Amino acid sequence: MANETLIRLAGESAPKFRKTQLFSESDKQLISNAVANRRARKAARDQKISAIVSDLENVDISLTPPEQINQQYEISGNIRNEIASLAAQRAKLPQNSPEAFAIDQQINRKKQMFSQVVANAKDFKELNEEYIKADGWNMSAGVDENTRNTLDAIFIDKEYEIEYDENGAPTYKTQYGDIGQKELSNYFLKDDEMALSVINYSEDVLKSGEQGVKLEGTRKDILYRKILNDINAGGPSRLKSLIYDDLVEGQSLGLSEDATAEDAAEAIVRNLINVNNQGLATYQDKQNKLNNREQKDNRTPAEKTRSEKAQANIKFVREQLNNMPAPDPSLLSKPRQTKDGKGVEVASNQEEANMKIFLDHTMNEANKIIGTEGTIQFVDGKYKLQEKSQSVTGQVLNEVDITDQMKSYIQGNKEPFLQVIERNIFKVQSIDYPQMSQEKLESINPN
Repeated sequence: MANETLIRLAGESAPKFRKTQLFSESDKQLISNAVANRRARKAARDQKISAIVSDLENVDISLTPPEQINQQYEISGNIRNEIASLAAQRAKLPQNSPEAFAIDQQINRKKQMFSQVVANAKDFKELNEEYIKADGWNMSAGVDENTRNTLDAIFIDKEYEIEYDENGAPTYKTQYGDIGQKELSNYFLKDDEMALSVINYSEDVLKSGEQGVKLEGTRKDILYRKILNDINAGGPSRLKSLIYDDLVEGQSLGLSEDATAEDAAEAIVRNLINVNNQGLATYQDKQNKLNNREQKDNRTPAEKTRSEKAQANIKFVREQLNNMPAPDPSLLSKPRQTKDGKGVEVASNQEEANMKIFLDHTMNEANKIIGTEGTIQFVDGKYKLQEKSQSVTGQVLNEVDITDQMKSYIQGNKEPFLQVIERNIFKVQSIDYPQMSQEKLESINPN
């Protein structure tokens, strides 16, 4: 049972206790101000954290490939959480302390990382659209097959995964190998710009030839330097395109895989000299016609007939041989990837093997043109031009070694090969080349 005296005393004391103040008015004001200040500091800190986090880029699905959107959302969320954690640590530190500065650097790196992810995705989408639009048709033949397969897997088949490093740089992983962002556009196209430049040069030297201006001496040297500058301006991809791709359809420069820019420029100039010679032939023909109007033609009817037939044969041979198709590229020897997949190896006899393919192709195509008048045969390691009788026996009347002329033709100097066919098979004579002196004719083709 409770002590009645204690209960009574407690009841008498309670009103007095209730009237007692634990804190004075000034104390209560100080406490209120302290609480308000703590709340204000927390609100300011939260606001700083929110500002830092909200400054991070959002995923822009209009700039992001569909297959990368989910991964970007995941990266964005992870980086936001990491930045929020760093910002919370930063808010507790003095403004200009070394620790605060170090955290600021970490926050900036995180922001830059996601900015890089967004920029790479935008770049990827543009490269993807460009690749699909071109459909690979204009890719240079010099791009190796493994690179083509890798790019197809990424841009067309969408069979790839992405790994990002600490700076946001992606690595695209496929069954054919891994490539980085820069390598996505590191393949090269057929150099249409250079091809167009050469076509323009061809038109210029043809017109010059038709006006009687020969491409030689200083004029040739200046053109060579211009072409060399054009090649160098296009960088390594331009040189590779000149090596591996046809300059125009069906017409290659015939360069080896280790050719230099100087080699390419010389090959182009050789072709332009041939074009210029065509113009000179037109000019000379016009001049001859003018001279014929002024001078009485004293040739016999038989000689006139022979000359007309010779000119027709020259025109026929040149139209046919100048439009000869190129050999099947798949027959040519090319560098192969090493067994370890880390490099390429070139067969020791590659250049010799490819030259043999070009020579055999030239022989076969030329035989179609020569017809029953003769034939080119590969005999004892040499290419022999044989004139045949038109009798049933087809007896060989004359045989000439034309290996050098065929090689010259393949390397761009066509005139010796054209003339050896014209003179030995179609009976064209020196007089039928009025634009050339006898000395010049003999230097071109001693046969």
